[in-house]
Amino acid sequence: MAAGGFVALFVCLIALLTGLVGVATYIPARTRERYPTVDTALYRCFQFAVVWLVYEWLRSSLMTGFPVLDAGYVLISTPFDGLAPILGVKGISFAIAFVAATLVSGWVALTTGVVVVLLCAGLALFDYTERLEPRQVGIVQVNIPLTEKFQMARRGETFRLYSRLTESLSRKDLVLWSEAAFATGQATMLEALEIARTSANHRYVATGYVEFENERRFNSLLISGEDSANYRKLRLVPFGEYVPLRSILQPILGIANVPYSDLEVGDRTDRSLNVTGLSLVPAICYEASFENDVRAAVRQSGADAIVVVSEDAWFGDSFAPHQNFEMARMRAREHGRYLVRAANSGISGIVGPDGEVIAQADQFVRTTVEGQIFTMSGNTPFTRFGGLLLNVLLMFGIFWITVNRVIGWRQVTKKLPF
Repeated sequence: MAAGGFVALFVCLIALLTGLVGVATYIPARTRERYPTVDTALYRCFQFAVVWLVYEWLRSSLMTGFPVLDAGYVLISTPFDGLAPILGVKGISFAIAFVAATLVSGWVALTTGVVVVLLCAGLALFDYTERLEPRQVGIVQVNIPLTEKFQMARRGETFRLYSRLTESLSRKDLVLWSEAAFATGQATMLEALEIARTSANHRYVATGYVEFENERRFNSLLISGEDSANYRKLRLVPFGEYVPLRSILQPILGIANVPYSDLEVGDRTDRSLNVTGLSLVPAICYEASFENDVRAAVRQSGADAIVVVSEDAWFGDSFAPHQNFEMARMRAREHGRYLVRAANSGISGIVGPDGEVIAQADQFVRTTVEGQIFTMSGNTPFTRFGGLLLNVLLMFGIFWITVNRVIGWRQVTKKLPF
């Protein structure tokens, strides 16, 4: 019941923020006759796109951010995704908002919208990164029910299942397990990974796990092989992995019965998972939806590839696992890197630097995925500059709209008799 209350409150907040988009576009339309402005169909389309971009920026920033509803995600594998390596997912959102407005704004605006689509399609023809050396990768999708996953008595059986599926793969440079596969200390997890790795002679095996360090807990990703590296999650899920105002909400949390809801944040200066022969950008579940976090990691590590581990069984047979997989694809497209994603119940898969799926497992099946990725050189404009170009466009849009309204206000005041 408490968890349902959290969801209801969250939905209300998102709905309120979305409603402000309508208010922000309705008020100028209602006051246009009273305060005449430089008003054309194209100007109104641009104004709507700017308002939409401000809305997505606010939703991605307030209360730790919730960027999973960005409109640009639905346009992966369309002509619009040519903007992803340049402006990121929010650049696509801006473009689709503008084009959508042109559909109801007359022939001149509609023609401009068509030109924008063609321009995006042309940009999709450019490559900004180059393939270097091949790497063989495998993914283990165990599909363990959540009711069993966190039972300490089943840890041995769970490990044997992961090991058996790992041994079924031919030798790989990297085998990836899912998020929070185990709950233990780093030394114990490292020892277990080495047992699974050496039994099949893989180069590296990596897993997500709940890391215990004395009284502290982290949502971590550990890779073991020729050498090892450990990454601790930086972007925790509110009310899922940590509780804001815990002293006040602790009684409610107890009713909600959320496991491992007292996790801590890792070292913000270390966003990489680099080992000999592999420079990896780690993202644990929710983190893959934050484009600027992934960008910072790519820039820090000079990444060969992006690895994502997730636990999407919480969402059951809903749209959420598909949505999470699409967001991971967008990260690959933005940075021109291969991406490997492992999820307990799916969707697990391998994504190319163009955002296209190379291999994918079905949901709710116990299986493995195999494929080939390449280390990469070079950076996309989005990797280099992030949202700088889009922010310049946003500032210009806000300035233009403000000046336009001031001009209209001054025209009216000049006609007043005092």
